[in-house]
Amino acid sequence: MDNPFKKILQDEKLPVYIKDRVIDNLNFIKLSLDVSELYTVKVPQALGSVIGESDKKKEQELIEKIINAKKNENNDE
Repeated sequence: MDNPFKKILQDEKLPVYIKDRVIDNLNFIKLSLDVSELYTVKVPQALGSVIGESDKKKEQELIEKIINAKKNENNDE
């Protein structure tokens, strides 16, 4: 079997419209990756940080209540 890559003419230039189509396809792929990253990585991170902050505040309030209750118990004794 002959190597088809040896049949390619190296001296010929690629037409401009094909170069433009390749560049457009690459830009579309990059845009698709950026959009998918936005919805699969960035949005969940943002939601997690917002939800996580409120959970941390509630957890800290609960810890403070427990500490105050223990202090009150020790003062009563």
